Order: sequence, then structure tokens, then C-alpha cells
Amino acid sequence: MILIAGGTGLLGTQVVRLLTALGLQVRVLTRDPSRAQQLASEQVAVVAGDVRDRGAVDRAVAGSRVVISAIQGFSGTGDATPRTVDLGGNGILIRAARKAGVEHFILVSVHGAAPDHPMELFRMKYLAEQELKASGLPWTIVRPTAYMETWAKLI
Repeated sequence: MILIAGGTGLLGTQVVRLLTALGLQVRVLTRDPSRAQQLASEQVAVVAGDVRDRGAVDRAVAGSRVVISAIQGFSGTGDATPRTVDLGGNGILIRAARKAGVEHFILVSVHGAAPDHPMELFRMKYLAEQELKASGLPWTIVRPTAYMETWAKLI
């Protein structure tokens, strides 16, 4: 089982489609299960919950071999910010994955993530990277440049 946190976002939905096309079983952690309806198939299980909720994350991670974090708080609303989602939510995911014995953790970060970057998102992604590296989990960090689809939606 592969857990994708952020599996109903722009990137996450594409990752879900690619993995299921390969015949893999996927679990999607989402705050809004109605957004996962477009992904419905026998290969996709949906867990309702927020990455900032330890109980929901523990339920989603249970039985997963791989965790992919495609979450972001950059365009969030309310208290969903880079600090609460990109750092806090990823921290909860990382700790749950370690506790559950996950085989591999993949973190989608951002190109240019750094502790002194002027944008909070980049600083929080950097800190999440550091927590993952120190976790003892086998890991992969992906640092893509900006996705045009995300920026176009902000305008």
C-alpha cells in the first residue's frame, strides 16, 4: 500500500493516476473526501483526515509500505499555512511513518528550500527535509521548480 498525503491536490491526483495505472494499491489522505471521487477505483482507498491530526495520520499510515507527502500550505485557507502544514503536518507524517515501520518516505519539497529563504514556504519545506533526514527512515526528497498550474490558480 502506498499512502499519498495531498492525493487530491494538483500534483497528488497525477501521482495517484500514475501509480494505479501501474496496478498499485493507493491510499489517499484528504481533508475533503468528496475531492477524491474523481479517483475512485478498486485500487484507491480514501482516508478522511488532516495531516495535522495525529489520529487521522496514524490511521492512514497503518499498513503502508511507502508514504508520499505531496502536501502544501502555501495556498491554504484559515490556519493551513506553510508552518502548520509543510512543517507541522510533514512532521506528524514522518513520525507516524517511523512508528509504523514504513519502508520509504518521499517528500515533495521545493527547489531552493533553505533555512534563510525570504519565503516561509521554502523555510518550512527545508525544515521538513531536515526532520526527514534525521528520522532514520529511508527517504527521497524531490525538489521541483514551480508548477505552472499552481501559480496560474493564484492569479
